[in-house]
Amino acid sequence: MLLLIALGNQWQRYILAYVNAVDTTKYDSKYAIGNEYAPNWKDTYGILSGLAFTGPFAILGIFAGIFSDNVNRKLIVVICGCAWSACTLVSGIFDSFPLFIMMRILLGIFEAFMNPTAYSLIADYYPPSMRTRAASVFNLAIYFGGAMSSLSSLIIYQFGWRTGY
Repeated sequence: MLLLIALGNQWQRYILAYVNAVDTTKYDSKYAIGNEYAPNWKDTYGILSGLAFTGPFAILGIFAGIFSDNVNRKLIVVICGCAWSACTLVSGIFDSFPLFIMMRILLGIFEAFMNPTAYSLIADYYPPSMRTRAASVFNLAIYFGGAMSSLSSLIIYQFGWRTGY
């Protein structure tokens, strides 16, 4: 179950990179997020993928470990998983760039709770002789989530990047 949740986590984290990869000279804003929000998309992309997501993700990751030591970890995974999915949904529905930035910040905050909580659960559910194997399977989500994001570019080319079209 953690692997599936982490797949969604990684997919939603990296999808912006693949949306950004759409050639903005060939497609209108339906297909390329940069055309819709900013003429200078390269600068905007750096904010969205760097500061807006990575800053909160890195900082909150420390506190997420402390928090997961003191709160029901299964509940943390469920609540944060629903919350980061809601952030992705809101990002695709509304066309406000400030709201999009806020959703990226919140995505970083909620996704920061996944790894510390998941590794703690793995330590609880698996004996020491199987923990590294369990952690390795869990880590497959990093690569398969990235692959799913890459494949999502096919959907973006077909239907556009937002659900509102």
